[in-house]
Amino acid sequence: MKEGAELFEKIAPLDKNLAAWHWKEAAQAWIKAKDKPRAPEAAKASAAADPALRGEQLLHFCHRALGQVFLETGEPTLAIEHLEAAIKSTTNEGYLKDSKGELATAKEQADKLEAK
Repeated sequence: MKEGAELFEKIAPLDKNLAAWHWKEAAQAWIKAKDKPRAPEAAKASAAADPALRGEQLLHFCHRALGQVFLETGEPTLAIEHLEAAIKSTTNEGYLKDSKGELATAKEQADKLEAK
């Protein structure tokens, strides 16, 4: 997974139309490689790149994956932003249900962090 994440990071800057997608893939690979510090860096690079405008479904999955990475790495406020965008980008009931559940978890985690 580490080699895959590094490869996605290497190719992301080569095509601005695919950069957001490649950075997202790198972030997910860092999570799978159990390198949580590098995952949010890649996710933030994805969020800063031009959005992956390759259709509603792919845009949904890109935002949802970023939300999951931010949730997994202890950044629920950033997760909320992307999970809300994921919800706005689909009408699929199954995707909506899953994303809304993850959004509720992110909001709970954000509330706990604020309470500290």
